[in-house]
Amino acid sequence: MKTEHDKLLREYGERRASAVHKMQAALSEVDELQHSDVAFPQETAGVGFGMRGFWETAHEKTHTLWLTGSTPKKVYAIHQMPPLKNKVIMEIGIGTGDSVRYLKNHGNDMIAVDIANAALKRVEDVAVVCRTDNLPTIPDDSVDFVLCHLVVQHCAPDMVRYMFREVFRVLKPEGVFSFQYAVLESSQEVLEESPLWPTVVAGQHHFYTRPRIATLIEEAGGVLLEELDGGLYGKQGVNIRWRIVRSRGA
Repeated sequence: MKTEHDKLLREYGERRASAVHKMQAALSEVDELQHSDVAFPQETAGVGFGMRGFWETAHEKTHTLWLTGSTPKKVYAIHQMPPLKNKVIMEIGIGTGDSVRYLKNHGNDMIAVDIANAALKRVEDVAVVCRTDNLPTIPDDSVDFVLCHLVVQHCAPDMVRYMFREVFRVLKPEGVFSFQYAVLESSQEVLEESPLWPTVVAGQHHFYTRPRIATLIEEAGGVLLEELDGGLYGKQGVNIRWRIVRSRGA
């Protein structure tokens, strides 16, 4: 089992490394995506929803650089998820929707959450869909498990705080929230000289430290249960480590 897990992590790291390499050629599209004419509610602008234009366009174009489409098996391996059946599961940041369909086909009731309407349209036939700014409409204590993969590294702290607060509110008392975030292991100087840097400046990438994540969880009313190593990937001298966190409401 460990061998298979390590193999999946290695394949995942190789795929992400390839994506970073491709980023150099794709940077010219960042400005186009960032300035897309997609409206978003002004009342939510303070918690990061100005990114909606970027992600709406990325989803409408099925942009292969930004929508990696991790397979459900890889997501399961990276998060070391327990078997889930007959549960109410929320996924935040659904990407291409593969995990939503996979978990639905295994007998779970799904709530799909994303910042982009174009993403939600992919799974509206198998899940209750909810745009991120509408999370307050989900009832308290109604969800068994929340999954968030390859999302936090695209969110500024105010957006993360909002998301965490809503997750801990909707989780049942014994519910679990599993999410992944990115830690920069290279120096700031190396990052600034890499092809990744323009996307950091544009607000598409955010790196967090372990103490910062712990503080954000606490500020949102949650408790950190455990933290796992999700593997390392790197390209052109930039090393980034995934961390997997399990938490629940206090």
